[in-house]
Amino acid sequence: MSVRVHHDVVWSEDQGETVARWLSENLGVKTRLVRIGAAFHRLAGQKYMQNTNSIRFQDAYPIHWVTQESVDELSAVAGQQIPWTRFRPNFVGECGTPRLEHVIHEGTIGGIRFVQPKPCSHCPVTTVDQEAGEKKDNEPLTSLSTYVRWERTRETIFGENILPLESGVVAIGDPITQTSARSPPLAYSL
Repeated sequence: MSVRVHHDVVWSEDQGETVARWLSENLGVKTRLVRIGAAFHRLAGQKYMQNTNSIRFQDAYPIHWVTQESVDELSAVAGQQIPWTRFRPNFVGECGTPRLEHVIHEGTIGGIRFVQPKPCSHCPVTTVDQEAGEKKDNEPLTSLSTYVRWERTRETIFGENILPLESGVVAIGDPITQTSARSPPLAYSL
């Protein structure tokens, strides 16, 4: 079965009528469940950096990360607790300084080398409380738009996209190390 993920059309394997019927009845909308199969092939975003990273159904990059300090800064700006779960990152790091993730171009996590092609832009899904499954207001996008818009694209950003340069295992507590800085530095606009 062909599936569209943003601008990409990829081949997937349908998981059958039983699960499709159950999902459709419980979600209230006609639904099919698919998974990647042997014919599935999709590369990570190429616009900002050529790469050979394969991805599945994610937006454009295999890994997204934020720092707890950036989450805390956002919560202070918003005047309410914004949990990191709103952004659905793969990693949450601690570094002592808000937005330090935007300074890094190349680095390591637990010894695994990576490069960051671009900051992560955010969509309205971040306004949904991940625990309750409900949209309550326009936070965190309203607050983010007041101080973290990427000058290059004018997009509201939070966290960074990562392209791993090798494979390996990463564990809780592994250090995140910068080996080179983004040049030129990321510029914000209002």
